[in-house]
Amino acid sequence: MDLQKFTTEVEAQFMDCEDIKLLPDTPFRDNDYFDSLTGMSILVMIKDNFGYQMSVPDFLNCNTSSDLYNHIQQNTNE
Repeated sequence: MDLQKFTTEVEAQFMDCEDIKLLPDTPFRDNDYFDSLTGMSILVMIKDNFGYQMSVPDFLNCNTSSDLYNHIQQNTNE
């Protein structure tokens, strides 16, 4: 999965917002629609798509979908 497709997958986790548009370097938590449920959905999406169980502290250290993607790449063989 490339970075743009991954960013689209992160966008899809924002359940209460249909018109959200993130760029790879957009801080996703700065969005008014981000909440703890969205965060958990992103973690589940990462587990489902990459088979990688990202820790909550690691997740909290990532601010953008690019940060998430790079972390996953560094910790898996994807």
